[in-house]
Amino acid sequence: MLAIPPAVDREFAVALDRKPIPAIRKPFFSKWLMDYLDVCDRFNHLPNDKDSRDAFWIKQGGRGQDSLLKQQAVHAVAIYRRIQASEKEADPSGDPLDSCQSEREPT
Repeated sequence: MLAIPPAVDREFAVALDRKPIPAIRKPFFSKWLMDYLDVCDRFNHLPNDKDSRDAFWIKQGGRGQDSLLKQQAVHAVAIYRRIQASEKEADPSGDPLDSCQSEREPT
């Protein structure tokens, strides 16, 4: 199983702290994220790809888990995807130099 990259783990922990999730359940949300990233890796899907979510939901449904666990999994993936989306909005190019160029005056 893949480990959550440290930067993602920190951001995910901060996002969890902003949610009304009992502290005792937060480790489960991290486990769901780790499972999700593992499924993405195994099936060669990008984490923000709809196919990744679908593969993960199918995998979870096949385990016969109760609705609370499924809700936790859905919530964990949604939190992760919001983090990823906000990062992309902050810098859609992924290149920090591009955001500086838009602030420069034309020459």
